[in-house]
Amino acid sequence: MRRGRPRRRKQPVQKSYKHITKTMMARAYDVDPRTLSKWLEPLLKKVGKPYGRLFTPLQIEYIIKSLGKPRYPEFLKQEK
Repeated sequence: MRRGRPRRRKQPVQKSYKHITKTMMARAYDVDPRTLSKWLEPLLKKVGKPYGRLFTPLQIEYIIKSLGKPRYPEFLKQEK
């Protein structure tokens, strides 16, 4: 019999976006990549740095929730 806290099960992640670069995200929001970097500065503590040069699908979802829907969402290469 186990004692202590029960283990938390990880919830399955539904991928709705592919990995994308900061430049592609800036195109989606119709801003310069430097402007997007300034917008992301306060979010990086929560989101984390990009994986290499790419943002993961979870990071993209959090950024969209924080910044709002981009002007050109087709640049985010949404999976079907």
